[in-house]
Amino acid sequence: MVISSKSGPIAKLISRPPISITYVVIDPEKSGQDAGVIVDGNLRGIPVFASSKHAFEELSTSPEVAIVGITPSGGLLIPELLNFIEEAIEAGLDIVNGLHEFLEEKPHLLKRLVVGE
Repeated sequence: MVISSKSGPIAKLISRPPISITYVVIDPEKSGQDAGVIVDGNLRGIPVFASSKHAFEELSTSPEVAIVGITPSGGLLIPELLNFIEEAIEAGLDIVNGLHEFLEEKPHLLKRLVVGE
């Protein structure tokens, strides 16, 4: 997820997480920073990693869900997002995608998905 002070509602939502959930952000350009500081200037303990692979290696608990939290022009999946989604699927994560383009419309992703499990 690429985040900035102009990020959409999902990025802003996860920059204010409940205490019981662990959030991380994937953004190669902002790796090593705190997502809250990037979004609204407040330190929130949400680490930003360069890649999902790096996050998986560093996290003490295994993630369960990947949220597509940016809004690219036209609401379409861009190549960087597709790479992230492929990594998340391979890691067994559930995918939350609020974009206008559905994952089910991507045959190469559909082959990897196990819907409903």
